Amino acid sequence: MEHGTASVEVTDKDGQTMLHWAAQKNKLDIVKWLVEHEKAHIEATDKYGNTVLHLAAQENKWDVVQWLVENGNANVDAIDDHRHTVLYWVAEENKRDVVQWLVECRKANVEATDIGGKTPLNLAEEQKHKK
Repeated sequence: MEHGTASVEVTDKDGQTMLHWAAQKNKLDIVKWLVEHEKAHIEATDKYGNTVLHLAAQENKWDVVQWLVENGNANVDAIDDHRHTVLYWVAEENKRDVVQWLVECRKANVEATDIGGKTPLNLAEEQKHKK
């Protein structure tokens, strides 16, 4: 992007930036470029309170999730409008290896509750019974 022509923080009707879009479309090279060269705001939230990390987790983009956490220092305990953390979304997808990584390596809060009072562990148990 040529400097001075457009802002990487411009949002669409849902409040999502270019970084939100790149993350949920699994465009890791674009995510890296936006963060490293354009200094895109990694904790920007859309109109639903979703951070870039939330959207990557919701869309199962695990390479992007890992890069955002390890290189972008994304907040693993950020909450959306329903008080969901990224751990909540990963637990919903029953991604045990990612859950373990978030908890052991990134100290994600396993006791965080959503607006319904459920923890990521509660959700993981529910999902296990559905499968």
